[in-house]
Amino acid sequence: MKRDINLKPASWQHHDELLGCLIIKKGVQKKADIKTLTDFTNIFWKDDLQKHIEAEENIMIPYLVKHRFEDKYLRMMKTDNSIIKSVLDRLNKFDHRHKVFEIFADLVEQHFRFKERFIFGKVQELLSEKEMSELGLQLPSIRNKKCTDYPVKFWE
Repeated sequence: MKRDINLKPASWQHHDELLGCLIIKKGVQKKADIKTLTDFTNIFWKDDLQKHIEAEENIMIPYLVKHRFEDKYLRMMKTDNSIIKSVLDRLNKFDHRHKVFEIFADLVEQHFRFKERFIFGKVQELLSEKEMSELGLQLPSIRNKKCTDYPVKFWE
């Protein structure tokens, strides 16, 4: 199914966030310095993921609730967000193993792939053209900073 123009900005954000996940995974493979990996992951969270998840939770999910979107899928999105936040908290507070960074990147990747491959298709099936336009106007067009601009190229 072709992506509706009103969801394209979110899809572009997903692409940028998937690149961030790839960078974290490459850092894990190369056994990058934990402090550098932590710093990158926190910047990635603050500049990109956090804004996207907040828009999802504060705009998209409530809009979909109003339009009778299936509750089980909304719960899955909320659960994903909660787990992502918990793993980030864990790697910042006490668990600094490379494996936890890999888990974080995998969770984020799977969350955005689920939204792209499943949720957005369902949204396009459920909402009318007018409702899609209303949703598109409400969703912020968050331009992510480029992950590749991080000064230490630990993934290379």
